[in-house]
Amino acid sequence: LAAAGAAATSRALVARVDPEADICYCEAKHVQSFYAGIARSESREFTQYQERVLILDEVDALVIDEEPNEAFVYPNQDLSKMATSIAERMKKGASPEALRGQFNHPGAPRVISIMAKEWEAGKRLVTGEDIVYGKEHGKYLMLQSGRVNPKAWSLALECRNYQDKFSREILFQERMFVMSRPRVFRKYFRILGLSGSIGSKPERNFLQETYRAAFFEVPPFLKTCKGAPFHDAMPVPMGQLRQPVYVERNVQAQFARAAEVALEAREKVPVLIIAKERGQADQLVDFLQQAARSRGLGRVAEDMVRSLSRTLYESDPEQWKENLNRSTMAMGELEVGGGNLKSWRITVTDPRGGRGTDYRVDDHGVDAAGGLLLVPMAVPSSQRDWIQFLGRTARQDRKGQYCAVLCDQDYEPLLSKYGGKLATGSVDTIKVILDWGDREAAS
Repeated sequence: LAAAGAAATSRALVARVDPEADICYCEAKHVQSFYAGIARSESREFTQYQERVLILDEVDALVIDEEPNEAFVYPNQDLSKMATSIAERMKKGASPEALRGQFNHPGAPRVISIMAKEWEAGKRLVTGEDIVYGKEHGKYLMLQSGRVNPKAWSLALECRNYQDKFSREILFQERMFVMSRPRVFRKYFRILGLSGSIGSKPERNFLQETYRAAFFEVPPFLKTCKGAPFHDAMPVPMGQLRQPVYVERNVQAQFARAAEVALEAREKVPVLIIAKERGQADQLVDFLQQAARSRGLGRVAEDMVRSLSRTLYESDPEQWKENLNRSTMAMGELEVGGGNLKSWRITVTDPRGGRGTDYRVDDHGVDAAGGLLLVPMAVPSSQRDWIQFLGRTARQDRKGQYCAVLCDQDYEPLLSKYGGKLATGSVDTIKVILDWGDREAAS
């Protein structure tokens, strides 16, 4: 039966949306390929959309966060060979002017001009910000919205991989057409979008204007159950100054404060730190492990402080999964006064780990101590992202708490633009930053 079920399942899985299917479970790429297939056909018959309803989970991530336009391209073998020859000569120092008379192909002037521009653009790509080395792929991959997209192509990326000897050939692709994401979604009869964090007023206005969206709120399941506990993440005073929000003058002071808060809290509850970006997450892991060693915890420092950054996920996904599983597990127990005293781990992630990842805590002692402690190192400018951050704690029927440790330097541009005050100890500081984000989105 198991084999028969597996065979039936494999037969049901297809690479493209079946236009005859009544119900089709698919991913965003399938929605796009379905549109692209019609756009490439001779008839370009879009009437197939008239009675289709699209149900989107995490609609905000797809409709708001993704780029509005996406180019569909195809590889050109002749131009790829020419681009590789051009790259070989440029690497040896040849100028675009010197290359113009060396190729007889009618497309040579255009390809040389494009390659000269993208060759320099490739040199400017910053590792950790624009690109990241993919160990499994053996080359640089593109970073988009903080996450790696192994399928993303750009000629600048091709040039950079060639420059750093991660590739021997340049893949030159020609644009077939540009797909407008709003145009695609508007072709559906209706879209039912699900999300726990639609976000700010400007973002809602964008959805209303672009997709003619209407909103209705569904209460969390536990709020509909009589007697079932439901908790919001609560600010909690931590650290030497006993504050729920810290605003430090520089990164060094911020890291020191985060270590102070996290190492104190882990004696009672698991700690999840959300760094500003993946590079900071990697630095924080090293800093916290060193801080643990300086407090006499050298033997357990690497087990106590674990990474959940995208850098680790891309280089060693199995270790990332192991760290996630252990993030809310107790490290050990001590018998104190007739009871058991547990200590917990400190997990450091980046904004990607602040959305959608489930950090489940089932320990009653943790719940009695306020729940998993969230330590944001930056308050995002988007209300949606902040709601997602807080959603990593106080999950299901469990309590949750947070203590923000911010750096004043991260907000200097917004502070000079909009004014206001970021004060240590005041939860209003978070409201000020979110208000700045709303004003930025509306401008």
